[in-house]
Amino acid sequence: MYDEPDLLKQIEVLIEHPIQVLGPDLEFTSTRKYGDKKEGNPELIKHQTQLKPVVEQLSILETEAQKNFLNFLIRYKKKSTK
Repeated sequence: MYDEPDLLKQIEVLIEHPIQVLGPDLEFTSTRKYGDKKEGNPELIKHQTQLKPVVEQLSILETEAQKNFLNFLIRYKKKSTK
């Protein structure tokens, strides 16, 4: 049987954090917004430091892939019009 309150409790236990409930005006009651940073969290700083070079490399690769794709389209279009 579908029990939404129980499912919500199970999810909260799994993520170890309560899920915000909308107020009667359908607005969140908390002043924190999704994506707000918790300043000074050493685990977060360590994680960001580890990920930074990888994300920078992925950004470079993505740019190269897009340029190669556009160059391919330009070359292919020139050949198909001959």
